Parts: sequence; C-alpha cells; structure tokens
Amino acid sequence: MPPRTSCKLRSTRWSPFPDDHRLCASPCETRTALVTPDVFTWVVPAVLAINLLTILCFATDKRAAERGGRRVRESTLLWLAAIGGSPAAFWARRRFRHKTRKQPFSLRLQLIAMTQAGMALGLGSLFF
Repeated sequence: MPPRTSCKLRSTRWSPFPDDHRLCASPCETRTALVTPDVFTWVVPAVLAINLLTILCFATDKRAAERGGRRVRESTLLWLAAIGGSPAAFWARRRFRHKTRKQPFSLRLQLIAMTQAGMALGLGSLFF
C-alpha cells in the first residue's frame, strides 16, 4: 500500500504551471512552487536584453538629435519601456539628458511605469 499524503488536487482548470505545482499540502508550498528556477533562466536575460536595447535606442536618438540625423520614434522608445525597459528609459533620460522636457513623452513614460508597478504588485500578491 502506498504511503498516505495530505496533498490534494487544488484545481482542475488549466494552468501554465506543471501539474505537480498544483499538488500541495499548504499555501506556503504553493507560493514557493510557483517561482521556479526555470522562469528565472529566461525572464531575467530577456528583461536585461530589453533594458539594454532601450538604453541603446535612447543613446542613438540623443546622438541623432545632436547631429541632426534620423531620429528614433517616440513610439518606439515608449514601446520599449512598455515591454519591460522602463527602468532603463528613466536611467537613460537622466544619463543622456534626453527627452526630459518633452511633457507628453514624460507623462506617457510615467504612466507606463505606474502601470507596470501596479501589475508587479498585483502579481506579487498572488504568488507571494
């Protein structure tokens, strides 16, 4: 006879996590099981790459603005911030002194960052 465990299937609905993450005896185990090392192996490098690309685009746009060359669209800079490059966008604005006085751009960048912070807090409260 197999040993008895207190684990029960929590939900029968679809989940992006493997089935073994839904089998837990306590909420503590559930929270730690959802943050797997597999997620960090691709999320962290992807976010770093997006942030580096954002810095590169801000630097390129600043250089083009100084030289009168072809500029990077504001929508491109905002999209890079929206997909995860907002920390780099804020850093690059200060570092290169670029797009700091342009009010619509600044407001949109701040709204993107606030939305991302709210989403991060919301997801954090679900998993931790």
